[in-house]
Amino acid sequence: QVEATIRLVQQAQASKAPIQEYADKISAIFVPVVLVISAITLFGWIAAFEFGWISKSVARTTVLFAVERAISVLVIACPCALGLATPTAVMVGSGVAAKLGILIKGGAAALEKSNSVNTIVFDKTGTLTMGSPAVADYQIYDYKKFGLENEGQFWLLVSSLESNSDHPLAKAICSFAKKVCDSFVFQLTEIHEQSGKGLKATVEIYGESFGLFVGNEGWMNANGCNNNSKHYRDRLNDWKSKGRSIVMVGMKLENADNTLSGTVVGVVGIADQIRPETTTAVGAIQKRGVQVWMLTGDHDKTAHAVAAQIGISPSHVISQVLPEEKFEKVRELQTKTGGIIAMVGDGINDSAALAQADVGIAIGSGSDIAIEAAQVIKTNLLDILVLLDISRKIFNRIKLNFVWAFGFNIIGIPLAAGVLYQNGVVLSPAIAGMAMALSSVSVIISSLLLRLYRP
Repeated sequence: QVEATIRLVQQAQASKAPIQEYADKISAIFVPVVLVISAITLFGWIAAFEFGWISKSVARTTVLFAVERAISVLVIACPCALGLATPTAVMVGSGVAAKLGILIKGGAAALEKSNSVNTIVFDKTGTLTMGSPAVADYQIYDYKKFGLENEGQFWLLVSSLESNSDHPLAKAICSFAKKVCDSFVFQLTEIHEQSGKGLKATVEIYGESFGLFVGNEGWMNANGCNNNSKHYRDRLNDWKSKGRSIVMVGMKLENADNTLSGTVVGVVGIADQIRPETTTAVGAIQKRGVQVWMLTGDHDKTAHAVAAQIGISPSHVISQVLPEEKFEKVRELQTKTGGIIAMVGDGINDSAALAQADVGIAIGSGSDIAIEAAQVIKTNLLDILVLLDISRKIFNRIKLNFVWAFGFNIIGIPLAAGVLYQNGVVLSPAIAGMAMALSSVSVIISSLLLRLYRP
C-alpha cells in the first residue's frame, strides 16, 4: 500500500496539464524578456545620467547605480512563482481529495480534464447498482423431457456450467443453486463461453447427450433455442419492466431424432439493487449541466426500466453492449459530443473504456485492472460531485496563482527598474530579493488555503 501511494504521488508530480505546459512556455519566453529588460535598464540609466535626461541625486557612481537597478530587475523577476503555481495547488488539492476518499492518479492533467467534464458515462452493474445480483424469480419448463427428475437436478446442471464463468449473473445463479440443487450423475464436456452472451456445453445424462446453453436471449436465438408459449413471453416482459436481468437456459437433443431440439427450459430473473446514493448523485450531476449516460449489456427494456428508476433519459441509455464494445461506445460519444467524457466503472470489462475516456473513474471496490486504467479512484457515487467541485476549486486556484505571479512581476519589475526614482522610491537588490521570495510564498499560501475546502 505504501509503495502504491508513493508511485501515485510520483505520477502526480510528473504529470503536466495543458495549463502547466502553458506556464512552462510563458517561462521560456519570460526569462529572455527579463534579461532584455535588465539590459535596457542598465544602459538606459547610464544614458539618462550621462546625457542629463534625469538629474542624479544619489551618492553612487552612475555605473554602480545602473548595475544595481539591472540586478534588482533580474532578482525580483525570478519565475519561481510561475513554476510553483500549478504543482503546489495540485499537490495540496490532491491531498484534500484523498482525505475525502478520492484518490487522483492523473495529477494536474486529470484535474484539468475533470474541471471540464460535460458528459459522464456510467456502467450499470456494480456502479449504479450494488454489484451483488441475486435470483429474484425463475420459471422452469419441460425439464423432465431431458432426463431430469426434479428442479434440484436442473439447478445443479445449470450451476455446474455457470461455475465456469466470472460474470456476476453467473455467480448469482451459482449462489442460488447451492441452496436448492440435488445431486445426480452427469458429465459436461466441450465447455465454451462467449463473452457478454453466455456459455454452452455438451452434457451427457444417463447415456444421452444434449446441448446445454445458458445466456441471454440473443444467445438462445443464435443456438436455435426458443419457447413460443404465451406464459413465457408474459413472464419475460414482466421481469424486463421491473428492471431485472434475464438469464435463459436452453437444451438441444443431439441425436438423430432431434425432436426436442432448441427448447428454452428455464428462465431466471436476477435483480441487482440500485445503490442508495445513485438517484441523488445522478440528479445532482445533471443539475450541474453534465449529461449522464448509462452503458449496459442488458436488454433494451430492462435497461430503460433501470434508467427510469434512476432518472436517466431514455435517449441516454446504451444497452445490449458486449464487454469489448464499451471502448467503442465511449469513443463514439467523444466524437458525437465533442466534449470531455468521464467513464465510471468497476470491472475488468470496463478497463478499456476507462482508459479511452478523457477521465476514467473507478470505484474503490473495483477490480485491480479497472483501478489501474482509471485516473480517479473513488469510493461512492456522491464522490463524483466532490471531484467535479474540488477540481473546479483547484483549477480556479491555479489561475489565481498565475494572477498573483504575473501581477507581482507587472508591479515589481518597473519598481526594481527605478520608474519611481524621482519620487524617492528605489529598490535595492536586497529588497528585490526579499520581494521575489515573497511572491513565491504568496503563491504557496494561496495553494495551502485549499486545505480549508469543504464539500
